[in-house]
Amino acid sequence: MASKFQASDDFDDQFLTCPVCVLHFRDPRILPCLHTFCKGCLEEWVTKQQPLECPTCRTQVSLPDQGVDGLRANFYVNNLLDFAAAKKGAEPGVPCQVCEGNMEGSKSWCADCAMLMCDSCTLLHRKFPSSKDHEVTTEETLKAEEGRSKFHRKRHCDKHKKYELEFYCEVCKTLVCTACTVVDHRPGKDHNLVEIATVAQRKKDTLQGLLQDIDPRLKEIEASVKEVERNMSNLMPSREEATNQANAYFNKLVDLLREREKQFVIQIDEQCRADGKALQTKKEAIEFELVGLTSARTFCQQAVEHGSDVHVVEPDCMKHPLGVAVLQDGRMVVADNKQKSCLLLQPDGSLIREIGKGQLRSPYFVSVDESRDVLFVTDNSAHKVFAFNLGGKLLFDFGKQGDNDGEMKNPHCVRVDPAGNVIVGNAGDGRVQVFRPDRTFKQKVATVEGGYASGIALTPDGNIVVACSQGHCMEIYMYK
Repeated sequence: MASKFQASDDFDDQFLTCPVCVLHFRDPRILPCLHTFCKGCLEEWVTKQQPLECPTCRTQVSLPDQGVDGLRANFYVNNLLDFAAAKKGAEPGVPCQVCEGNMEGSKSWCADCAMLMCDSCTLLHRKFPSSKDHEVTTEETLKAEEGRSKFHRKRHCDKHKKYELEFYCEVCKTLVCTACTVVDHRPGKDHNLVEIATVAQRKKDTLQGLLQDIDPRLKEIEASVKEVERNMSNLMPSREEATNQANAYFNKLVDLLREREKQFVIQIDEQCRADGKALQTKKEAIEFELVGLTSARTFCQQAVEHGSDVHVVEPDCMKHPLGVAVLQDGRMVVADNKQKSCLLLQPDGSLIREIGKGQLRSPYFVSVDESRDVLFVTDNSAHKVFAFNLGGKLLFDFGKQGDNDGEMKNPHCVRVDPAGNVIVGNAGDGRVQVFRPDRTFKQKVATVEGGYASGIALTPDGNIVVACSQGHCMEIYMYK
């Protein structure tokens, strides 16, 4: 990972710190988003993240084919790290890294060997044939104000370790040394060699142009920050003004409400007198609902008397039951709106099977034609009637949303007559329509008062009784 040492005062120590391990960079590598991390930290990060995200900005990045090894090293951070180490080495008491025991301490830094040396070792270093051409930075240069700008880590050829990279092959798009130009990158039609300084200057010119493009954007962002700060400073005065306006507005509302209160008291008196006339109608509606409640009571009674402990306690059997139909053999079918299905139950309340799961969206009421083994279910949201057999298979569906004959608008209640015709009542517009056994439209019986047909029943003589939820009444229609 990274190592910790005291950075130079010339630059911020945080700039040399890896955001992952919070130590000084070791072998810093740059991601495509231009954030820098230790090579080791990135290798560990890759094992935890797929796809790889930048630990700083969370941008998804793609690694080269060589993985983390293929990422470019941050040469600028490397130079700063070397400079910090070299400048610290130039301080009193830091031993020479060559002879180690020299008490005079280190006085210079070899950029080629990346080592601190005392004066004696520096003198010998410059005399050896293998190191006489190395770039050695003296203590005076390190301490000088411009020392850091002159301090650079040298790059050597990966293939010819002793040679520095001096040329750029524009054909191969790679840096090469003098030895490479003799064999692998001999100048000619296949290789065009240019001195690194020339290519670097072109790159710097390009970067300078980019910097000029960035400056206007930076000014825009700075202006935006100031605008936000200005809005923040205006927030409290605006809050006080808005609060005063709100208080005045709601005080006015209170006065209006008190006036409306007087009017409502008068309306209540009148409504009470009118409600007395509607009580009989409401009683009839309640008696109609009693039919459904009786079926539900039968189900609960059978569950209490005959259901096992498991069946009684079993969770999620029913969540929002609406319509119910009881078969001649005592079995029951319940439309559960929240579970979006119908439940076929034994007389003791135990579940036989779930019907319409994944096909129904908002089941409301059910009616069973036992002669044909067909269960009809109204779907309030799908604006359709679905038909299943009691085995759970979807046989067909009919209807679509609309106001024309044969179209439906939030179908609510359903009933099958002895001839197999299907009678459907809409909650959306109050229409009561009849469909033949082959699902074709037969006739519209009526549009009920209040526009909400909430229940349908058949009288012994074949008339249709419709519960009108919004009209607070029952309506009877002759039907043939």
